[in-house]
Amino acid sequence: MNLLKRHVLKRCIYGVDLNPMAVELAKVSLWLDCFTLGAPLSFLDHHLRCGNSLIGVTVREVENALSEESGTQFGLFETRFPGLLTAVDAMRQVGELSDITNSQIGESRAQYRKAEGLLAPLQRWLDVYTSQWFGNGVEVRRRRGLPVPQPVAVVFLKDQRAQEFLMADDEEQSQAALGRLPAELGEIAERGLAVSKDKNFFHWELEFPEVFYGPRPGTRRTIERLDGAGFDAVIGNPPYEILSEKETGSDHSEELSLFAATDLYAPAMHGKKNLFKFFICRGVVSTKSCGTFSFIVPMSLLGDEQSMGVRTLLLKRTAVSAIEVFPQKDDPRRRVFSEAKLATCVFVTCHTQSDSAFRVRTQPGAVFAENAITLMVTAQDLFAFDQVNAAIPSCTQRDWELAVQICKQTKRVADYCEAFQGEVNETTDGKKGFVSTRPSDGPQILRGSSICLYVLREQSQGKLIYLRKDKYLAGKPDSEKAGHHRHARIGWQESSAQNNFRRIIAARIPEGHFCNHKINYIPACSSKLHLNFLLALLNSKLSDWFFRLSSTNAAVSHYQIYRLPTPLIQTDAAKSADGADFAGLAITADFMNSAHDQPGTLPPEVAASIAGLCARIQEVESARPMANRSERSTLSAEGQGLQDLIDAALFRCFGLTEDDATYINERLKEML
Repeated sequence: MNLLKRHVLKRCIYGVDLNPMAVELAKVSLWLDCFTLGAPLSFLDHHLRCGNSLIGVTVREVENALSEESGTQFGLFETRFPGLLTAVDAMRQVGELSDITNSQIGESRAQYRKAEGLLAPLQRWLDVYTSQWFGNGVEVRRRRGLPVPQPVAVVFLKDQRAQEFLMADDEEQSQAALGRLPAELGEIAERGLAVSKDKNFFHWELEFPEVFYGPRPGTRRTIERLDGAGFDAVIGNPPYEILSEKETGSDHSEELSLFAATDLYAPAMHGKKNLFKFFICRGVVSTKSCGTFSFIVPMSLLGDEQSMGVRTLLLKRTAVSAIEVFPQKDDPRRRVFSEAKLATCVFVTCHTQSDSAFRVRTQPGAVFAENAITLMVTAQDLFAFDQVNAAIPSCTQRDWELAVQICKQTKRVADYCEAFQGEVNETTDGKKGFVSTRPSDGPQILRGSSICLYVLREQSQGKLIYLRKDKYLAGKPDSEKAGHHRHARIGWQESSAQNNFRRIIAARIPEGHFCNHKINYIPACSSKLHLNFLLALLNSKLSDWFFRLSSTNAAVSHYQIYRLPTPLIQTDAAKSADGADFAGLAITADFMNSAHDQPGTLPPEVAASIAGLCARIQEVESARPMANRSERSTLSAEGQGLQDLIDAALFRCFGLTEDDATYINERLKEML
């Protein structure tokens, strides 16, 4: 058995890591697993490599750039690197040696060194080309006062004086050739060599050439890139780190300029530049046709708008076969990574096209459970449900079927409203002197903790802050948002923990108030719905249940609110209803007791009645004193009774049965 493991280890297992110690530990771990008494340790240097998986280019990229510059086809293989095929053969031979004896270990090492030598010139070409994003670019050299050929790398690679350096057979020859280069070319070459080592450039095609290249069919002397080249299976746990100086304390502009210049990483450039998204892009292109690709990543992949690009990539370019969701993050004993407060998921895809349904299972803890909630869904279903974001829900099959049923017959909040983030940013506006901690300087700025169900309350945490109103307004003369304080608004907490009693917590914000950036809102001037009706809709059980189906983090963002189902109603009637006529309750009762032949539609009088119920809840809650902090998360008995009427009316409006309503109520309890 161990002999078989040694063969698999030597021939089939590949690995890359930026940390040299991690590479060595991986070797030790694999050696221990395959240890055979009396046999030497297998040679693994050819497959377990140290390098930056994300920073590198392909031969085709360099060829295309050189061809574009010269206007003629530029081929690196046949004309410049006839030894590449020999290098591929040498790498394959390393894998075929069993390493049972010390002499075979020596032969493996010799064949590997031979392949490295044959690949070194081509490596030099790709290193210099890649260095244009790391100090050898036009703007960088201009700032340093150096000569600026344009484009720097391409001009260097095509310059006849640089060919001796580029094509040198070994390190000694390349250094000698480097010394004979003119100063302006020598600086480019030296920078290219230095930065390639500093940044650990990793050109996948050259590090593992036998995976990507082979002889052209019908010939033994001509090499080409294999159709559908790549690995049979790609697995990993990529880093979860945002590439920004604010997050890491380091400048990532060079890496990001490289990522922005290639189509490979385009899906990861949307939103925050989290490393796991770039690794997903790399994983897709590194998997061969019909190969399997699987990562464990943050759960935000499934629904976060910031991950929309890579989620769409997986749904359109691959056939997702399974997703295992681990939402637990608060209990360190039950979450996947005990040391990190992070909800995660594991996806498995096949590098092919398929219309088949895939499984999404939501696990209660850190292990696979028999009682895991399961959903079967297709990529086409997801895009039909949410054309833009294509969020992948982690819910039951019945949840999904009810949500689809509702959305087929209704509109969305986005059809009626435009939302905004709070107009006062404590950081940027604070630096401008607009924000103060002294009450005498101006009106209090509302924070998220002031937003409670239906009404504003005293801030429950954090220091009170105030706005130097005149200075603020004078500093933003052309800002639409700066004028929103003149309108009544519906605001909600931008951050609401996933295990909170509610995810959407909305209140009416009267005219004259200013909101900080942790409050999102819809002003009356941007809503076709009466604000009281909109508030009742956001605070309904139906909206909270629907929101939770695809929420993957603590944010309650605009795009998630925009997706909420909204009845089809006469907006003029709903807009004009002031909700003051509490007699509308009788209309709601009539509506509940009658047959509703048009699910998703709402008569104007019922919309006005719901607005009236909302107005009454605001009156009741505004008059209710808070005995303790826990009461902030509940309604009074009278307020809850009115809320139940609103929920019942909306359930009825969307064509849900009493059984459906009971189910949603129970699911909300489970989702906490």
